[in-house]
Amino acid sequence: MKLVAFLIVLAFTAACSHTGVTANTVVQNKTPSLVAESWLKCPPPNPRRPQLCQEGCCGDGSNWFMSCITFVGETTHEAYGKVDPELMQGYSKNPPYEYGNPMLAWAAMQKVGRARTDFENIEAGSAVFFSIPTFPRGHIAIYTGEKDANGTPLIITTGGYKDKTLRKEPMTKTASDVNAQILGWAKL
Repeated sequence: MKLVAFLIVLAFTAACSHTGVTANTVVQNKTPSLVAESWLKCPPPNPRRPQLCQEGCCGDGSNWFMSCITFVGETTHEAYGKVDPELMQGYSKNPPYEYGNPMLAWAAMQKVGRARTDFENIEAGSAVFFSIPTFPRGHIAIYTGEKDANGTPLIITTGGYKDKTLRKEPMTKTASDVNAQILGWAKL
């Protein structure tokens, strides 16, 4: 009976059905990085921009374009049942007409002593913050816990300057694409 229940849950997850405003995924030992990995396969609706996709898998994840802080925040909501309080500091106050501001979340992380710059100790599921000279609100992504062949941390990031899809890529690629400075990270 337990095997049958497990197979039903597995089939439901594989079908990637979403309900409400966040993904109805089944991820064992949920962390923001595991949730984000599952969302790469089947991006959920973006609660801050519901006009772009309201249910099911939302294509390539381009519905999260310019919603990086919401993406990271919603992975913490899915993993832990609530949005990280410091991340909330960067949420848009007027979506979809105003972008969120990861720099406000970074400042909140610094204020409470959670901001770190020691990337040799970065933990899977941590938020990674970027400062972008041409976009003062900055950028935020999620560290997967993996590194590429060169030892560069891999992140899951939302759309930006050159690519509007959800994707996994080296942290340095994200930074170089928009001439950004990698500020640091914070455990979520």
